[in-house]
Amino acid sequence: MNDTEQAIAAAGHLLGDVAPFAPVPYFWTDQCETRIQAYGIFPPGADLRIVYGAPSDGHFAAAYGHHGRVVGVLGWNAPRQVRTLRRLIVDRASWAAFAATPALSPATVK
Repeated sequence: MNDTEQAIAAAGHLLGDVAPFAPVPYFWTDQCETRIQAYGIFPPGADLRIVYGAPSDGHFAAAYGHHGRVVGVLGWNAPRQVRTLRRLIVDRASWAAFAATPALSPATVK
């Protein structure tokens, strides 16, 4: 993922884009039959919203809001949902606007 973001930033700079390279922090791990993925940051005191599935079902996606913005996304056996939600961090989406939207459904996941 980081190599792709670096290539996009390098191409942008060659074409005159002056935006600083600021990739979204990311990690993933497979633990037995569980895939855990996280984008962004997870500050203490952040708001949390489960937007897909449920922890008790063994698969879910959650978003974290802090200082009025979506700052993190965590997925537990929900790779498509996490990939869809990642865009909120890149776009610095408003937490209030996001929190007012319905939870993800299979139709909204790409």
